[in-house]
Amino acid sequence: MTASDIQETLRAFLMGEFPKQAGAIASAAAEDSLADLGLLDSLGLLTIVTFVELKWNVKIAPKDFKAESFKSLGGIEATLERYR
Repeated sequence: MTASDIQETLRAFLMGEFPKQAGAIASAAAEDSLADLGLLDSLGLLTIVTFVELKWNVKIAPKDFKAESFKSLGGIEATLERYR
């Protein structure tokens, strides 16, 4: 799976989970802040981490449950790559 495939899979998931922000998610660049889109509160973070763990069969360590690791589509991709 390529980097763009990972980001597009994440984008599709986020658009389904957060339909009110779907337009912003669809046009977000890889490094755009998910917090600025209204997705990165504590519940949003857990939703994203759970999806990543289940989709790619990885276990994200609690130390990586931080804004830097999940701040953007690119950040999530980089975090996932470290675990694969």
